Amino acid sequence: DQLQSGPMAIFPAEHRHLVREALQQASPEIDFHQMNLKSRQGDNRWYELSLSTFEADQESRLLMLARDITERHQLDTETLNSQKLETLGVLAGSIAHDFNNLLVPVLGNAEMLVEDLPEDSYQHEIAVQIQRATSKASDLTNQLLLYAGDRVPVRKRVDLSAEIEQVMELMKASIPPVH
Repeated sequence: DQLQSGPMAIFPAEHRHLVREALQQASPEIDFHQMNLKSRQGDNRWYELSLSTFEADQESRLLMLARDITERHQLDTETLNSQKLETLGVLAGSIAHDFNNLLVPVLGNAEMLVEDLPEDSYQHEIAVQIQRATSKASDLTNQLLLYAGDRVPVRKRVDLSAEIEQVMELMKASIPPVH
């Protein structure tokens, strides 16, 4: 256990078994191992261990280099997360475009029904509700496209009372009456 006081002393006791496992796999070729270890100061750091065995004075020797790669690892992690977000944005944009294409005929047919049906009929009211719901769905689609970077944000004033009334009408249409 000469390693306990020698090269292994640079590693905290609770992580020495991980380093020992890497050492057992060492060969004349240089092996690289990345490990997340706790430093002597107590913070987690990423290290790259370069291990190689060699013969000297007719004895087997070990060459071990430990390099702190914490900053590189953090940068790699940030890059990966950024790529995931970018991919999610592309996916959201693709879904939004497809969904918007589905909404166009629904909204067009609802508008034709609103124009053709008598205003005092129940069917006219249903067509108006379809038209409003489709418009809301289109607004949600535009929000997805905004998230995906396919749209530029536009600020506009909103009549909150009117928005609440529209939502209440949609709710009434979708919830069956209680008797």
